[in-house]
Amino acid sequence: MHAVGLATPPPPAGKAPLTPPPPPQALSAAAPSAITPITAISSASATSGASYYVLRANGAVNAFGATPHGSLAGRLHYGTTAPVVAVSMAVDPSSGGYWIATSTGGVYGFDAPSLGS
Repeated sequence: MHAVGLATPPPPAGKAPLTPPPPPQALSAAAPSAITPITAISSASATSGASYYVLRANGAVNAFGATPHGSLAGRLHYGTTAPVVAVSMAVDPSSGGYWIATSTGGVYGFDAPSLGS
């Protein structure tokens, strides 16, 4: 029987140990330089099992093993004073589509029912 643990193994001889990545920065209009248009913001499981979506700050959606339903890429203002960025997404279990929420409170549906914003 083998023991399984979460400890990091020692580095190979002559190699430097791995360092953990820095903690993520909070999203805010006061610090627009904290994010870039391609920063991954959110992810959601698709209704089709092991597939999922990744939402980027610019509203782009990357589908991995799932059917893409659209995105906000190219439709958000990403300026230096008050950027409008995508902040979250959720999958509709009935339609398989999804909603994308933005930093201004807008909610956009892609093959998902409109429930207001």
